[in-house]
Amino acid sequence: MSQLPKLLNEVNTSGASLNDKLVEIQKSDSISQACLVLRDYFALLGGELLSIKFCDTMNEADTIRPYTNYPPAVMKIGTVLGMTGGCPFAKESLRLMRPISIREIDRARYNTEMETRFLDEVEELGHTDLAVLPVLIGRGMAMATVGLFDRNFEGQLRAEISDAVPRLLAAFTSRFPEVAILFNRKMLGNREREIIQMLCEGHSEMEISAALQLSTHTLRLLVKNASKKLKASNTPQLVYRCLVLGEISDIKT
Repeated sequence: MSQLPKLLNEVNTSGASLNDKLVEIQKSDSISQACLVLRDYFALLGGELLSIKFCDTMNEADTIRPYTNYPPAVMKIGTVLGMTGGCPFAKESLRLMRPISIREIDRARYNTEMETRFLDEVEELGHTDLAVLPVLIGRGMAMATVGLFDRNFEGQLRAEISDAVPRLLAAFTSRFPEVAILFNRKMLGNREREIIQMLCEGHSEMEISAALQLSTHTLRLLVKNASKKLKASNTPQLVYRCLVLGEISDIKT
């Protein structure tokens, strides 16, 4: 029988509950100390914290990597990929905007020599599965990777981790200003957000053009630019990504 219910019960009844961990992060004197709190939380779930990364998705140079437990070979490849557009984990996080298992990654998308080497090296770390856990707000992305022993990232374990990670990583942003600043930046311009906000509220192109005193051509160009920035292939996806990333809010119906 699976040991997961027992593990989850231990997390909820011991001094290492999720709420306790959130308090510990808030009391941490440094990001490094807070990362150890996160490491201990995942250990109780039968996992191994491999890395934590906070970055500006539009400026890879603006990145904080306070914790890594990857072997040198993986770190070296990851550094090279970071300078050339990002590793497969970061790219999939931006593409799907949700927690993923390494088993869900389509290798056909990542077939360069360095991407293949990265995925091969990670798969040889000895874990049954590996969870990539992104949290995106505006231009900021927090991403934790966790190796799982003797279980897959699915079912109750997936639900438990997927619920906890946004709260845990959000605690970092409220505790450490150097992390919070990455999440206060917006990807879209004010006019782009204004247009998408009105589209989301059900206004037609003609109504938006009249209200904002824009030609239809200019309006469509701004929507196209916003879609490119957020990697959206159509208007519904653009609106969804704007909502998820916090680019628009307070929708009036």
